[in-house]
Amino acid sequence: MNAHARNTDPETSHEAAASVANLTEVKRNILLILEGSSEPMMDWEIVRKYYEYTTVHNWAWAMEQSIRSRRADLVRDGKIEFANDWGQSVTGRRSRKWRLTPRVSKMLH
Repeated sequence: MNAHARNTDPETSHEAAASVANLTEVKRNILLILEGSSEPMMDWEIVRKYYEYTTVHNWAWAMEQSIRSRRADLVRDGKIEFANDWGQSVTGRRSRKWRLTPRVSKMLH
């Protein structure tokens, strides 16, 4: 999804287009994180890895809640699924683990 604004559009339109492009980039980056993981990951692990890669690979900055929301979007899009496995969150609560769907995994490998 590419969002564009015309040269004649107001500044707010350009800001909105950039923010949509960032959402797409965050989704792509989440897929890359899960692709590179040998095990399913909990949200907090995805967020931690995202922040690590933001520094190492110069990824676009995203807030923790935005990363979680984009992960939820990818579940709705059928690209990520619950791995039928649980882990423990940083607060000690049970937390779902996520993985690429088989279809997406095949496309990436």
